[in-house]
Parts: sequence; structure tokens; C-alpha cells
Amino acid sequence: MEVKLSHEIIDQIIFGMENQDKFYVFNLSTCEVKTEDAIVDAQNGEVFISLPEWNSSKGFQLMEKFVANLRNPVYREILRDSLSSGKGVFRKFKNALKEREDIERLWFQYKEREMREYVIEWFYLVKE
Repeated sequence: MEVKLSHEIIDQIIFGMENQDKFYVFNLSTCEVKTEDAIVDAQNGEVFISLPEWNSSKGFQLMEKFVANLRNPVYREILRDSLSSGKGVFRKFKNALKEREDIERLWFQYKEREMREYVIEWFYLVKE
């Protein structure tokens, strides 16, 4: 069976990657993201793979990359300061973004694009 990544499947994988409460796997046989409990209930021949690794360190690196490429020098510094503030850095970054709706929108577009690329690269590496 040829497995193809649709936008919906990529969204499900990203959701599973970012979810800190449960561990998700990808069922190559059915093209579905499932909780790891699905492995126990698997039918013969189903193949499960772990989702790509995603943690706070990777999220922080993504924020740093966004800030480094931001063209607004004033807001680049504000966001850079939030990233170097120590404890509560993720909350401070989000709060700083909320002050400028246009930059917040750029962040979400950037994050989605980067995470989609990350998932596509992972998928084609594990599929081989």
C-alpha cells in the first residue's frame, strides 16, 4: 500500500508530536495517528512507527530561528529578550507576540510551515 501524507494526516502528526499528555504512534497500514495503546490492539500485519521527536528544546530552537529571521528590528529585540529571560520563557514569548497581532500571525505561519517540513522529512526517511 502506498502511503501518502495529506494535510489532515500531517496536522494529526503535529498534534501528536506536541501533545505532552499522551504518546502517539503512526499506523503505516491505516495512515492514522493513534495512541500507543493501539499497538496492543493491533491486527496482524499492522505496522506502527513512533512520531518524530518533539520537545521543549526543539520548540525553543524554532522560536530562536523565527526571531533571528524577523525583519522588524524593534520586535526582534523584544522577542530575543523574552527568549533570554530564563524561567517562563515560553509564556513570555507568547505574551510578547500577543502585543503585535501581525507578528503573532507571522509566528504561527512560520511554525506551521517549519513543522510541516519537519514531518515530511521524517516521513520520507522512515518510509524508505
